[in-house]
Amino acid sequence: MRYLSILPLLLITALLWGQDTDQKRMKRDIEVAEKILSELLEERTAGGWQSHACEGAYIEGFGVLFTIRSSWGGMGLLVAPEIAVGGDKGGNVIRGRAGAGSVRVDRDNQKATTVYRFPKDTIQVMDMAGFKEVTETFLADYAYLLTKVPAAEKICIKYSRGGKSPFLWSEAAVGMPEPTSGERGFTAVIRQQIVQDYRMEKIDRKALVNKIEYTENEKIDPDQDRELTLLHSIFKRLYQSDLGDGFYITPNAQIEKIPGMGALFTYQFTTRRHGFFMPLELSGYSIRSDKRGTGIVIAGDDDEDEDDEEETPDFDAFLNDFKSNIIEYGSTVRNLKPEEVLSFQLSIPDCDCDGEQDWPEKIKIVAKQSLLERYRKGNIDLDDAIEQLQVMEL
Repeated sequence: MRYLSILPLLLITALLWGQDTDQKRMKRDIEVAEKILSELLEERTAGGWQSHACEGAYIEGFGVLFTIRSSWGGMGLLVAPEIAVGGDKGGNVIRGRAGAGSVRVDRDNQKATTVYRFPKDTIQVMDMAGFKEVTETFLADYAYLLTKVPAAEKICIKYSRGGKSPFLWSEAAVGMPEPTSGERGFTAVIRQQIVQDYRMEKIDRKALVNKIEYTENEKIDPDQDRELTLLHSIFKRLYQSDLGDGFYITPNAQIEKIPGMGALFTYQFTTRRHGFFMPLELSGYSIRSDKRGTGIVIAGDDDEDEDDEEETPDFDAFLNDFKSNIIEYGSTVRNLKPEEVLSFQLSIPDCDCDGEQDWPEKIKIVAKQSLLERYRKGNIDLDDAIEQLQVMEL
């Protein structure tokens, strides 16, 4: 009898160990898939000035979502088709655009000016044809590596471009046209079962390709998507300098709809009230984003002193507060299907706090609409609802 009483404990332990193993394998598979997608994108846009950030996450009940964001290069200022930035030793900033040409650096004892120029025809933009080429190669040749995705769930690849750059005011500010409807990017969705059928040679490559559902990313319509727009505005207000306690949302916050999944909110945070200071040195200048916008300034002693005086914010308190806000304010969204979700992707700068406190740079938090509805109707309290959120470190 003693052995029989121990048996349930052993079964529970085995189950928990198996779940932990599956989560580790899922995380590993997704990270490998991220690398593969990045390499395929790099090959497709080789010779251009674009860089691609690919991030994947598993969303329970939906499947794997890969979000790919394209920007003009990975070197900040070097990505702009035309830009000239300079200044003098007094700290006066000169901003402007230059015509196409070659790199020129002009420096003397009185003035330092750096000009970066390259022809616009070197820029390659991912179109639907290019996106399909990358997507079909990945799904046909590599998606079977996502071994822990249930057959009934999906693989979704969402490609976005446009919007603000963390280094520059915006693409339009440096001569790039703002993306119009239909140019913002594309989304591809396929069921994992189809990928498995192709792997087992039950269907051919053409059949797999025909099963991929493509859509053009749509802008959020403030009238049609009033609830999502309002929720987005609430979060941007909650984490401004007068309300946020140490963490503040930067201007390049985004909201996107994903077919069959729900809505994706992407927020980048800073830990300084007036903006963030990037450690990019360029001919004696540094890049700063503050209330006045992003620009080039000379890094002086005042900036260093201000950094030293800044207190390390409490990340745990911030994260708990954010999760609480997802439940409370996310419950105002009623126009999603019960199986759809609100997904929040948070990017947070390095702590750099001398071991006092550390935190992940990227976090994804997912709330199912069914959970938010239960809270709205009073069928679950706030603490229990928070425990049921899906939280992932990316």
